[in-house]
Amino acid sequence: MNNLTILLYGDSKQGKSWTADSAPGPRLLIETEGRHRLTPSNKVVWDPRTPLPGITTDDTVVVIVRSFEDFKLIHPVLASGQHYFRSVIIDGLTELQQRLIDNNVAGTAALDLQDYGGILRELSKEIRKYRDLRQNPHKELEVFVCTAGERERGKAGKIKPLVDGQIADRLSYHFDVVGYMQHKPNSAGTYDRVISIDGQNPLYVSGSNWHAITEWYGKDIIVPDISTGRRI
Repeated sequence: MNNLTILLYGDSKQGKSWTADSAPGPRLLIETEGRHRLTPSNKVVWDPRTPLPGITTDDTVVVIVRSFEDFKLIHPVLASGQHYFRSVIIDGLTELQQRLIDNNVAGTAALDLQDYGGILRELSKEIRKYRDLRQNPHKELEVFVCTAGERERGKAGKIKPLVDGQIADRLSYHFDVVGYMQHKPNSAGTYDRVISIDGQNPLYVSGSNWHAITEWYGKDIIVPDISTGRRI
């Protein structure tokens, strides 16, 4: 299933990074949280100021993002089509948004509402640019995956991806699949790690524009695992 955009979100230790690591290779991992060594694929670190490294067909090329300026160096390479990536992963959006805020705030200075709104719009614009790489005339991206933490539901609301501002309400519209990752009890009396894509669930934001996915896998997808051959 090609040209798919996926948002995976949930609490810590639910398997978001591990699942994203199962995207088709060669894959580019835009790393904001420093966890790339914990996932199983072979990694090659790349500075986007330099030429792409030599790799094998299932390697993961890692860009360690220490500032939002680092992040902005990557998209021009992808947009040019002069690369070998089938998949791109941003792991994760929650920390990337904080990098963007840090990039626009000196020291402990506070943002006013107008500046804050502009910063949040910039993140939304960047995410749409990556999403649109699946229709890039130079080289189409097969899979784009983002991960994020979860924001606890309010009194009458749903659990949502952990990003600030209005983008939290709009983020799901940027993706074909929004999967909430959680542990669910199974018939054996233990728990499965699943990606829930039930668009009608009243407790959390989720869903899929690809109806074939729910027809094939149901509303809860067992987390892909490279060691068992299951992949995104």
